[in-house]
Amino acid sequence: MNTFGLEKIVGLLYKKTCVFVFSIGFFCAIFSLSFVACYAQNNENEKHDSSRYINNSFFENIKPQEYNTWFGIEDGLYYMRMQKSWRGALFYSPNSVQDVSKTSTLSVPKDVSIPTQYDTIVASIDILKFSPQNFDFSVYSALWEGGKAKTLTEWSVDKNLVAAINASMFLPDGITSNGYLRKNSSLNNKRKGTRLGGFFVADPKKNMQNSDGKSEINLPRAAIIYNNDPHLLRFTSDESLDLAAILDKYNVVVQNFKLLEVGDNLKSTEVASRDTKSQLHTNDNIVGTTNTADMPSVSNSTTDKLKNTSWKSNRRHSITAIAEDVNGNILFLHSQTPITIHNFIKAIKNDSSLNLRRALYTEGGGQANMSLTVSSINKYWLGQKNFLLMFTGQDKLPNVIGVRRN
Repeated sequence: MNTFGLEKIVGLLYKKTCVFVFSIGFFCAIFSLSFVACYAQNNENEKHDSSRYINNSFFENIKPQEYNTWFGIEDGLYYMRMQKSWRGALFYSPNSVQDVSKTSTLSVPKDVSIPTQYDTIVASIDILKFSPQNFDFSVYSALWEGGKAKTLTEWSVDKNLVAAINASMFLPDGITSNGYLRKNSSLNNKRKGTRLGGFFVADPKKNMQNSDGKSEINLPRAAIIYNNDPHLLRFTSDESLDLAAILDKYNVVVQNFKLLEVGDNLKSTEVASRDTKSQLHTNDNIVGTTNTADMPSVSNSTTDKLKNTSWKSNRRHSITAIAEDVNGNILFLHSQTPITIHNFIKAIKNDSSLNLRRALYTEGGGQANMSLTVSSINKYWLGQKNFLLMFTGQDKLPNVIGVRRN
């Protein structure tokens, strides 16, 4: 090799080394700036919240033997850390004859994923329970705040909230809910998606009357109502009213995906059921929502031994949900530990300490947030993030459901 060839190789190695060093330096600089920005944002959140005395020892001191037990925090407000474990499917594969033989003797559709590896599933869920007689519920949207999304800390402080949770998933514009969302006459999204199974409603309008001119029955102050809900008589004594008319009786309406079917053993407070076949005339062309892979393709089947196959995704992530129990209490649920929606449903379904009858999925992933700010307690439950995003601090949330003492 002559001197010219050697110099050429050395020059090439020098250039590649410079490019490599520059790339590493650039990555480190971006990482450092992100960390500094996150640190500054966290300091700003703490500064924004400096008027509140933070004391989370209440949650930190809960022992394992105290799990699955309700703790009273204030009148009408309770907290429980629910933990369940069972042997269940950990990994899935597309349907195959061999897989089906291991799990079921039923004929399984080709598009259903079948468990291929089993492990102990642990569900740890933080739950807040509110009596609507003691608390009011509302929805807040960045669309009505100058288009500015806020962290849960900012929403809680600015609106003086006792608690808050994600209202719903949202479209790529970062503001519009993936389903119908209204507060009074202000609309965030006017479309009612038929693929979304239910509505959270709150703040009934005053002096509502039935079509016959008679006084309306006492509407629940907050509730969950399904598209095909068989118990509409708890909302109206007028059997001619359909779901759309009942939704119009509330100032707060938020649409989301349904998690549970209505049970048959409802208490008398549900009022005698009636079969309703009223349909919503809606536009269900909802596209671009977050977590679209999790969207249900069909309604849940109570006879399907492969539970909740209507949810397409078996991806594990943090989850927030809002639910109603048989006594009309409203519950906020947060699973920080990543879990599939199938297993989340399994954890909360038919649990005697919860007694849930209706539940809606509101968000998943790192943006799944919940807060409680009352007395000396200021607690935030945040969704678990990807490792590369762990320094991003609290997410900006465009729409939240908030709670205030009445």
